[in-house]
Amino acid sequence: MIVDGSTFSSGTEKEHDICIVGAGIAGILLATELAPTHHDICLVESGAWTPDDETQSLYDLDTVGYPIRANFQSRLRHFGGSCNIWAGRAMVYHEIDMQARPWMSDIGWPIAFGELERYYARASRYLNLPSYDKFSLDYWTPKLSEFETTFLQNEKFKPNIVMFAKSPARFGYKTQYYKRIRDAETITAYIRSNAVNLRLSDNLSHVTQLDIACLNGVHYKIKAKTIVLACGGLENTRLLMASDQQIPGGIGNQHGLLGRYYMDHPRAVFGRVNLTKKINLDHALGIPVTGGKMQLGIGLSDKLQEQEGLLNNYLSLEPNYSIAVVDAYHTFVKLMKRLLRKGYSGKRFDFKNAEIADVPEMIYLLTPKELLPHFMYYSYYKYSRFIKKFISKLDHLSIVSYSDQEVTPESRVYLGPDKDQLGMPKLVLDWKVGDRSLQSSLRLLQLLDEHFKKYDAGYVEEDLSQLTALPYTDASHHLGTTRMSPHPTTGVVDPQGKVHGIDNLYIAGSSIFPTAGHANPTFTIAAMALRLVDHLNALANR
Repeated sequence: MIVDGSTFSSGTEKEHDICIVGAGIAGILLATELAPTHHDICLVESGAWTPDDETQSLYDLDTVGYPIRANFQSRLRHFGGSCNIWAGRAMVYHEIDMQARPWMSDIGWPIAFGELERYYARASRYLNLPSYDKFSLDYWTPKLSEFETTFLQNEKFKPNIVMFAKSPARFGYKTQYYKRIRDAETITAYIRSNAVNLRLSDNLSHVTQLDIACLNGVHYKIKAKTIVLACGGLENTRLLMASDQQIPGGIGNQHGLLGRYYMDHPRAVFGRVNLTKKINLDHALGIPVTGGKMQLGIGLSDKLQEQEGLLNNYLSLEPNYSIAVVDAYHTFVKLMKRLLRKGYSGKRFDFKNAEIADVPEMIYLLTPKELLPHFMYYSYYKYSRFIKKFISKLDHLSIVSYSDQEVTPESRVYLGPDKDQLGMPKLVLDWKVGDRSLQSSLRLLQLLDEHFKKYDAGYVEEDLSQLTALPYTDASHHLGTTRMSPHPTTGVVDPQGKVHGIDNLYIAGSSIFPTAGHANPTFTIAAMALRLVDHLNALANR
């Protein structure tokens, strides 16, 4: 059942068994998967079915640290959340991503890699990804070309697998998930309803009430036995911080860690490989597969990371053609972006005035692997192979570097003096990108250059010895700030996602990630949500 909360009378009070705040991937998976065993679930969503400027403005924040991309709308505040524009890109974390690495910090995940891995296969089906076996390097090793295999033979490299969904799962309006929630007798979804405060019991150990505000001025209350915050990597933290009437600094901030350890994945489109002979790089450049698309990435080996104190960085290679071809490509990209990525909010992304061809990261963001539907990409792929073989010569490759991020409490978010339309303090983002990200990226570029030269296949054109910076941008991956930890002195939530010291408040999503790792987070967000489903079901069956 779906109810418009803005139609209530102020002062209305609702009661439910479980209340989930946020109708994105994590929230909707939680609601639909818990429904068979919990018979009174509510799902609270700020927006409605499509983006609108007024609701979207509630996400506005200020930045004082490393700059994030201007005019880039990475968070959508309507039913289905940012999944409505997810390109279907998915990666599995490595074991080293979750381990405490002494050369970086003593911070690691309080759960073993195997505990997370057992949920990936299940999550892949929910996200319409290719079958989980295709995420394994072992699956692809016999299929790689002779030159691609040399990366496996080099002990300084660790190739990895990037998969793309044929048809990325959508959780928004008119999707199968919307219909399941609309028709469910056990789920009530409140739209146009913004959680603005959590109230605690007198002993400060139990959430007794969730305060809801609507943009039309309506205020109402929800009481639930269990509450799960799944409203995004930044909004989870803002809501906890803003709920500071009973605990100074907000709920979960008794040790001053709420909002700390913010992470993203610094990404740079920089450098070109000049190819000096013809080599087969089909998997490195990306190929269509059953159920989606695949690309081989090139990362630093675990051994080298430990020996040299580096991060788990990796890079991908993209075809780089002549200026005339690039100009035509960008014109095509602008058109396809407008037609296929419906989800940006009106004037808040002024597409017609965006000079996409002048923004380097768009080379990555809008490559055909991510932009095109599967049936179109397959045609593009076949056509591009024909062109390369008979008409043009691919003689350059663009390099896209992806960085893990060192964990530091100085990288953080906090509440600023300005408030939004609902009276909620706006967030201030102070993102810190440490030198180790640059060192790791440069080392990987150096190794790539040496590897191509070793096989007389090419070289990196740029003088890497003179580099003191890379043109990093954010990747819109909002990680940390309510991180998991076995002890309240080192984190905000416990290994099950429950806020330390609060017996009925859980957090789902990327804000609980203790480390950034090398992989984009969507796949892991879904896997961790399914893990929380099992935990809550187990509690209900006790």
